Amino acid sequence: MHDEVGAQWAPVRYEPPDDFDYDERFDLRFKTRDEPLARLKERLQHAQSVLSLEGDETAKLLAKKLVFGAAVAALEAFLWETVDYCVEHEEKALRDIVTKIPALKEQPMKLGEIFSNMKD
Repeated sequence: MHDEVGAQWAPVRYEPPDDFDYDERFDLRFKTRDEPLARLKERLQHAQSVLSLEGDETAKLLAKKLVFGAAVAALEAFLWETVDYCVEHEEKALRDIVTKIPALKEQPMKLGEIFSNMKD
């Protein structure tokens, strides 16, 4: 905190610089339904390549654990990307998510909140 505000220790309002660059690697705009699966396969292949590395037994055991974690993360990303694509490109998908998943279907919402959250 001292480096940011000196000895005053007061809150500082942060505003990103005007020349903020968007990193397209983190973009989730898929053009085809197959893209999330292709990305999953690529992620799993990269993770699997770690298993071919050489080292002592402790390092190999750690590599297996890291690859397992990477595989779980890749599957989670695949699920998220697939849902994102479907909601973005298939009108029925969002309706089905909201009307068929019990936790969402039974979620109470006040009428005023719906209109407050709607975009014009």
